[in-house]
Amino acid sequence: MSKLFPISIEVEEIAVGRVLRVLNATEGIVKLHLKLTQDKEPKSEERQEGAAVAAPALLDGRTINKRNVPPSQNRCYQAIAGVLIKTPAHYKILAAALGRAGFKDTGIHGFLHRLNKMKLIQRTSPGSYKITEKGQRTFGKSDIIPPPGKKLKLKPYQSPFYKVTNNYSGFRLFVLTTLDKESPIPSLRMRQIVSDAGFSEKNLSTTGMKMRNEGLITCEDSEYELTDKGKEVLDNRPAQENDLFGNQEGTVANG
Repeated sequence: MSKLFPISIEVEEIAVGRVLRVLNATEGIVKLHLKLTQDKEPKSEERQEGAAVAAPALLDGRTINKRNVPPSQNRCYQAIAGVLIKTPAHYKILAAALGRAGFKDTGIHGFLHRLNKMKLIQRTSPGSYKITEKGQRTFGKSDIIPPPGKKLKLKPYQSPFYKVTNNYSGFRLFVLTTLDKESPIPSLRMRQIVSDAGFSEKNLSTTGMKMRNEGLITCEDSEYELTDKGKEVLDNRPAQENDLFGNQEGTVANG
């Protein structure tokens, strides 16, 4: 067989078909090696011999969200919450915290928008935010949330999920003063006393239950009684009190 000589040619796209037909009919052509795909232009960093390869883009956390990862495990959210748990902060400070954690600080507004939408943080003034109680429970507060594997023992009225309201007005003050004058009081008579005072009996199973959870009163063997904690709260009431039957907790049930 005769010796073969490889020849390389470049043809314009518009003339590829015509040239191939000519070559295919030309005597002495043994093989045609076609390469109809174009090589991509090398990146500017790769054009210079020995140039350093560009570092990959930093994560911004949004790819994590697509995997349905809980907010407490999102590293970007953790960086923001880590600052807000200590003190309310401006978004520029929170963006700097993202940068220190190795993420793009340009995504700060998106993170704050999503955290605010989930009610994990709250806007306090233009550009400034603070963490909410839900955020504290989500990202962990050292003096309330126990570490993994350890249960925190709390009395009912010490629950971190319980919000204590004003004990010196409305139904709360009425119950405390009533039980302070006479205690214990049977539940049937207590309902009558509440009704005679213009309150709804439903308050005993709503606000009354909250007061029991806070340790202010007890209801054992169908008898209501003031606790030492309730007595202490009543004794430390302000000198000038609000209206006893003001528009406070307990009035909603009255309709």
